[in-house]
Amino acid sequence: MPDEEIRPDPVEMNRSMLKNYDMPGKRTVLICPECGGPLWEIRRHNLISFQCHVGHTLSLESFLEEQAEEIELSLWKTLRTLKDRAEIFRQIAAERSQQDDSVAAQQLEMQAENALRRAELLRHALQVGELKPDPESLAPDQTPDLD
Repeated sequence: MPDEEIRPDPVEMNRSMLKNYDMPGKRTVLICPECGGPLWEIRRHNLISFQCHVGHTLSLESFLEEQAEEIELSLWKTLRTLKDRAEIFRQIAAERSQQDDSVAAQQLEMQAENALRRAELLRHALQVGELKPDPESLAPDQTPDLD
């Protein structure tokens, strides 16, 4: 393809080279779910894809799937952390109770209950529905506008 411009691979560039490198497409506010770098939107005909400076390339559908997986993983981690916090608050409350500090024990029990309520809300949200996009809902004429 003699008319095609030969471009350096961004993966092999240092920081100063990357600053002056023109990525194809339009820079977005979105981040790459794989590396956390900025994404550029690339439009070819009716297809939209995203590419980061290290070369990760995602279709619109795969980007939404990656996000859904990241959201679900984060929510499950948060749920586990809230339950751990409740357990720790309860352990400290029991110690304070044994030390005859009923005010501190009561406050810690309230914090434990609050953490468990928040965990239950998260558990309910996780059980309500699927976070991954339905490919049928992203037909070309229904592609969301990301501008």
